[in-house]
Parts: sequence; C-alpha cells; structure tokens
Amino acid sequence: MVKRDRVLDVALRLFAEHGYAGTTIAKIEAALGLSPGAGGLFRHVTSKQDLLESAVDRALTRRHHPPPGPFASPAQALARSVLHLVDADPALWRLLLREGRVLPLDLDALYARLIQPAFDQAVAFIKVSVGDGADLETRVVVGISALLYLRVSQFMYGRTPANVNETAFVAIVERLFSETSHAPSRPVPRKTHLPPTRPASRRRARRP
Repeated sequence: MVKRDRVLDVALRLFAEHGYAGTTIAKIEAALGLSPGAGGLFRHVTSKQDLLESAVDRALTRRHHPPPGPFASPAQALARSVLHLVDADPALWRLLLREGRVLPLDLDALYARLIQPAFDQAVAFIKVSVGDGADLETRVVVGISALLYLRVSQFMYGRTPANVNETAFVAIVERLFSETSHAPSRPVPRKTHLPPTRPASRRRARRP
C-alpha cells in the first residue's frame, strides 16, 4: 500500500518538474505505480489542491522537529534548523519559487503560518539562549534570509551565491546570530526545539 508521505513526495516532485497545472492526477498515479485514472490516489487526498495543501501542512509540522544535535552553539543550532526546514521539503520550496503566485494557495496565509513564525521563534530562541543586543531582530532576520537565499541559489543555479564555500557562508551567518550581549551562552541540548508560537489558522484559497 502506498504511504501518504510517498504520495506527497512524488506529487511535489512532479509539480516542481512539470508545473502544478501540467501535472495531472493520472500522472501522479502512474508515478506511484497505481493504475492511471482508476482513482487510487483519492484514498489519500480528495483533489490535487488538497494534495498541495497537505504538503504545506506537512512542512509546518516538520518545522517543529529540527535536526538533532549536538550543536557547538545556539547560533549553529538555529542555522542548521533553518536549512533543515528547506532540506526536508526541497520540492515544495522549488515549486513555491517556480510558480508561487499561480498556485491555488493563499500566500499571505502561508507566510503567516510558515515564514513569520519561523522569524519570531528564531528571535526568541537567540534572545533566550545567547542574550539580547543591538538590532537583534534585524540581524536574525537578515541571517535567516541569507540562509534561505543560499538554498534558492542552489536550487536555481546549482551553486552557492558567487560560488562561496557553503561552510564558510553558514559560519558567517552563525557569527551574525551570535553578536548579541557578551553574556555566556547557555549549553545547547542534543535536540533543540525553538519556542512554540500560536499557529495561524489554515485558510483555503477561493477558486474562481
């Protein structure tokens, strides 16, 4: 029996490769080894849009399960968690980059549910783990944006920005996260979970 996660993975890969509109239910069923047009996919989802929204919901769930440590510092824990957010669902991020504005998703709601909470959690995490400092929120947001663009550049061009070494790139961002007060950092547990935020409600996009 086909597992739901495999259904989402295969569908997202096809969406990212051929476009949302260019990927039919029959194509997804064929890629899963199901009989095309027989309706086997509908045991898992009610429609193609439901499949896409389920993939977004899975990404939201994965945001609360960052990679296990140990980490050398809270700044490293945050940087690895941001990259893990993208690396756990690369096809979803490729799809959003490719045709976000034409997808049947409420992008404002998606930002409120996925992106903004990540920024808020990161600021709270660094403030608690490292300490406060000048322009803390701005520096954390700039650092996260840099890490996201690192992956965007790799998705689009197959390389890091200006071919900079990835390890060195991430280390600079970690340093940016760490430039707060000079208070000693608290030890980082093996599994680091960012502070929870209140989830925004899921809203469906209105179809014309």
